[in-house]
Amino acid sequence: MPATAYVGTEIDTEIMDAAAKALNDTGFTLADAIRLMIAKTARDKRLPFDAEAALEEEYGDEIPNAETLKAFEDIDNRKGLHYAKDSADMFKQLGI
Repeated sequence: MPATAYVGTEIDTEIMDAAAKALNDTGFTLADAIRLMIAKTARDKRLPFDAEAALEEEYGDEIPNAETLKAFEDIDNRKGLHYAKDSADMFKQLGI
């Protein structure tokens, strides 16, 4: 048997329960569905569904736009950040 890895994630219990019921009705478990999705993603080198449509359906207007995503990336790369030694220094830098 090949080596395996454990994948864990936090999911809203109502969503998880509804998915488990829907999958059970088809003969699959949550674990089965996750394994299938990961295997198909690895094989096809893409998600097995339209991610943009799924995000829009799930989150609507709460999806970060390109400007927000760029800001997140800049923060991750520590670009354009300002540093202050304390709140007084921060207000001084802000001109307040």
